[in-house]
Amino acid sequence: MSSKTVVCAFLTLVAASTACHRKVSTPPREVVAGLEQRVQGEPPTYVGRDDEGNHVWKDVQRFYKLNSYRPAWSTGRRLSGEAAELVEAVKGATAEGLDPAAYDLTPVAVLRTESSHNPFKKDSLKAQDATELDIRLTSAFLKYARHLLMGRVDPGEVDPHWFSSTSRQVDLVNLLRQALQSGDIQGTLQSLAPQHPEYAALKQALARYREVAAHGGWPAVPERLLLRKGSREPAVATLRARLAAEGDLPPPSATAGEQTLYDAAVAEGVRRFERRQGLKDDGVLDRETVAAMNVPVDRRIAELELNMERWRWLPEKLGDRHIIVNIPTFELTVFESGSPALSMRVVAGKEDSPTPIFSDEMTEIVFSPYWNIPTSILRHETLPAILRDPGYLERNNLEVVRAGKVMDPSQIDWADDDFHYQVRQRPGAKNSLGLVKFLFPNQFDVYLHDTPADSLFARNERDFSHGCVRIEKPEELAEYVLKDQPGWTRDKIVAAMHSGREQHVALKRPIPVYIVYETAWAAPDGTVNFRGDVYGHDAAQAKLLPHASAPAAQVAQAN
Repeated sequence: MSSKTVVCAFLTLVAASTACHRKVSTPPREVVAGLEQRVQGEPPTYVGRDDEGNHVWKDVQRFYKLNSYRPAWSTGRRLSGEAAELVEAVKGATAEGLDPAAYDLTPVAVLRTESSHNPFKKDSLKAQDATELDIRLTSAFLKYARHLLMGRVDPGEVDPHWFSSTSRQVDLVNLLRQALQSGDIQGTLQSLAPQHPEYAALKQALARYREVAAHGGWPAVPERLLLRKGSREPAVATLRARLAAEGDLPPPSATAGEQTLYDAAVAEGVRRFERRQGLKDDGVLDRETVAAMNVPVDRRIAELELNMERWRWLPEKLGDRHIIVNIPTFELTVFESGSPALSMRVVAGKEDSPTPIFSDEMTEIVFSPYWNIPTSILRHETLPAILRDPGYLERNNLEVVRAGKVMDPSQIDWADDDFHYQVRQRPGAKNSLGLVKFLFPNQFDVYLHDTPADSLFARNERDFSHGCVRIEKPEELAEYVLKDQPGWTRDKIVAAMHSGREQHVALKRPIPVYIVYETAWAAPDGTVNFRGDVYGHDAAQAKLLPHASAPAAQVAQAN
């Protein structure tokens, strides 16, 4: 054996011995005893006594039991590098739309600063301090990890019609143990944030809007300013600066005289702004457009944060093929391999009969469907109409059914309080479901369907239904979802839709359907879009947030 080989072997042995020595270093007994006693008691105030606090504290208890009550973030005398890394990671929570104050690591940061003034003082922690700081750090990691993974708020508390579809399940105690073993605290936490490109785009948008806020935000446009192309007003200079703040117009470079002219460039900037807000993009600076421009940047920041939270409520994988219906935009988009394959306008539920926010799998198409009138509509709308006008049944192509048998309307007591018949609308052009419906079985009996009322799609806000979602392009959607099933050509689909005979077709490949509520999002090119809070979910969610910021409070008070 060469001398070089001997030296290398010796150095390897020394390194291994040193590493083993670090792993088995024995913490002070009083720290271990203090951790065991403290962890078995009540949770500290910074953990909380609510449902979330109880979950976090149970994880804290399980972690220390598995760790034999040894300190995780120090030797028992001095904080470790992992503790410093966690403090830095929590400082970066703002980038994720979260509040660092929620994790209460200020005492740790202060102690680190004090210790850094004397790096030669190795026994800087008292036993009681080591115990409390360790628990604080563990609690902070688990709480921050939980927020990154599933959010701060249960969507069911935002609205009883909102159901989380998340499948993002992780054993956070084991994750913490792995993070400490690897030393990669920051990377471990970052892996818990949603990995969707849409979330990353919102995160970038949040950083840009925070930069705008740091420079004073944007100027307010005069409320009664009514301008059209060719107008010349001193306030146009303010308008130019406002448009430039969000990138709807390049930064001002015109001369003083040009600054006051509402020219083609400014009109195009206004149209771009209007499109991002879902307004009529006519380039006319009307009151609705001015009101949207004067929403403060801080409130836009809060809206971005709320929508980042909603991505934590969705599964990590949405499916190679999936359908998203976004209520605030009244749009349906089919995605395939991460790209839009088909888009269309939709009509969603009214405010008093909202479309629920949930997900399920589309499994079946029904051509030329019957419409079985729901009990609530039957009692409050259909029966009163029939009692007023006996001809209502025939005019609307309705029939009465009991136990699958069509009944003679003249033999029915329509005023009976215990009305136990089903009323349904026959297939046809006048059917309220149109010529086809798309089923994804769910507890709400909500589905996608055609409609004879095509004129509603021309409206900007389209919340007119009783909860189901009416779609603009039923033939195209049917063709897409049946494209893997030979024989279902466009001609056959159209024929089935107009046959007047109900026909059920099972999908060989079910397609996930996600009904979502996105009031803010960023397009692939970085364009940031905002929409109105049609159901008041932004306001309700903002009210539930712990450590709510002033902007979030503005959102909470908006509705």
